[in-house]
Amino acid sequence: MSRGMKYVGVLLVVLGAVLLVKRMGLVELSGGMVFWGAVATVGGVKLYRGFTRPGTGGAFWGTMFLGVGLAKVLADAGVVSIDHDLALPLLVLLAGAGTLVAFVASPREWHVALLAVALLGLGSALTLSEYGIAPARDVLNSLPVWAPVTLIAFRAALLLNRRAPS
Repeated sequence: MSRGMKYVGVLLVVLGAVLLVKRMGLVELSGGMVFWGAVATVGGVKLYRGFTRPGTGGAFWGTMFLGVGLAKVLADAGVVSIDHDLALPLLVLLAGAGTLVAFVASPREWHVALLAVALLGLGSALTLSEYGIAPARDVLNSLPVWAPVTLIAFRAALLLNRRAPS
């Protein structure tokens, strides 16, 4: 049996168990919770595979899927409330965290750490702006200045990393 078919089999067993638990009334689940729980599960698997096979993109995308899936499940369950104005800043922060996790999974790709810092900084600035701590005007005015600097620094780090001896 191929690996893909094993995953399909496990997914069907888990889905059947979830539907059975819901049907018995043990847990109140919505269709959205099941879907976003599946997204989070796929993210967890991709994250694990990203650490076991670095350089495949699994660490970044696993972090993204896991973070978004968990946030949606917790929001649907009423545990957290995510304001729509914070969706973009939180997504940028999650992308920064995913990039940082990708760097941790594959430290030889150290140029990725610069991108992680840039995304985390942008996400933090956008979040502070949404909370009224940093004026939105100042954050938006700084983007045309820092975006080219960040891109040049990232490209330089990428070139330096490619030339470094193994």
